[in-house]
Amino acid sequence: MWQWLVVAPLVAVSAAYAAWRLMPVTTRMRVAHRLAQVTAGGPLQRWGGALKRAAQPAGGCESCPATRIAPKDRR
Repeated sequence: MWQWLVVAPLVAVSAAYAAWRLMPVTTRMRVAHRLAQVTAGGPLQRWGGALKRAAQPAGGCESCPATRIAPKDRR
């Protein structure tokens, strides 16, 4: 019986993490903004802010240095 006390929370946290990572960025930002509003002013305020920062899209074309290389002039 004690195994359930360990396994059930681990499975729940793992499922929540997988859902968060696979969620589209726009939905993730909307959920993070809402949770930050709900936790504002309470003991979980830092958690809401951290969740909002974690929802920011990482990677993509903007972070690639190849997008900042100017083309050479062909004369």
